[in-house]
Amino acid sequence: MSSFFKRSALIIITKPEIKSLKDLVGKKVMSASKKDFDFNFKYIFDSQDIDTKELDYVPHTYNIDQFKNGNIDAFTAFISDQPFTLDKQGIKYNIIDPSDYGMYNLQLELFTSKQELTSYPKRTQAFKEASIKGWKYALEHKEELVDIIYNKYSKRLAKQSLQNEAKVTEQLILPNIYKIGSFDKQFLNRQLEIFKNDHKLTTDRLLKYFLVKDVIGSEDLTSKEKEWLNQKHTVNVRVGNSPPYQMNNEGNVRGISWEYIQVIFDKYNIEYKINTSKKYTWKLLLESISNKTDIDLLLGATITEDRKKICFLPIIILYLHGLFLLEMMPLLFHL
Repeated sequence: MSSFFKRSALIIITKPEIKSLKDLVGKKVMSASKKDFDFNFKYIFDSQDIDTKELDYVPHTYNIDQFKNGNIDAFTAFISDQPFTLDKQGIKYNIIDPSDYGMYNLQLELFTSKQELTSYPKRTQAFKEASIKGWKYALEHKEELVDIIYNKYSKRLAKQSLQNEAKVTEQLILPNIYKIGSFDKQFLNRQLEIFKNDHKLTTDRLLKYFLVKDVIGSEDLTSKEKEWLNQKHTVNVRVGNSPPYQMNNEGNVRGISWEYIQVIFDKYNIEYKINTSKKYTWKLLLESISNKTDIDLLLGATITEDRKKICFLPIIILYLHGLFLLEMMPLLFHL
């Protein structure tokens, strides 16, 4: 639904002499587990052709004592707090940040289920908007939020530490570059490919199937329409070649009509299959729609009296045709 951090919050803190990923080979690294370490950092080691099995893992204590005493060479940490603690104690260190490798893992995302989105679209949208509004307020009123956390919830961390955390969090969200809660689709597509490669997945599901767009006008759905959505139908859509409305070039589907109906599919998370078979004549297409066989939706058809007997949705878009001429051309009175 939303993605907040635009840089990696989770980093690797190392001894000063460890400058690169290669320097970590054979070194003691404190992490929750190897599985956890791989989940968060394996992709940057893979980019350098380094096997994470070559690191020596020790269980995480979630404090800096092991590092401070020289018992370990590196440990995983959040950039918003541990570097500040090390600086306060005058301990020298180096940081390996996945963001410096052009990558980072998702650590502050807002998710929902398809069932929740379909059943309660207005509530889902309100929750998303409230979350974004909360983050926006927090970033614009850091001192106020620090006081609330310190005075109302916990004095475990000093105010100076909370102030630093607020400052670093803003650097992770980058509100002056990205709209708060927005998706960086180029990054997410890259993450998707890395995930598919790491886990040997062969799925052809695209990123768009996972991103929730703003829900607009969902309260206007009838009870019958909501019931239909809850039944999780897969719609078989016929896309032909009628430029510029619908175009099919060996599976690459485009066109005004297709893009418009795709907005509806994406908005309500409707699964669909595209039918581009060349076997159909116009007559066969209308018969398939009428008999409810292998085609459920036919795009861009003109309403006639005969076709009204089949099934037509109300007009959702009306195409107005025009011909544009260069200013210096004489007027045309017929084609």
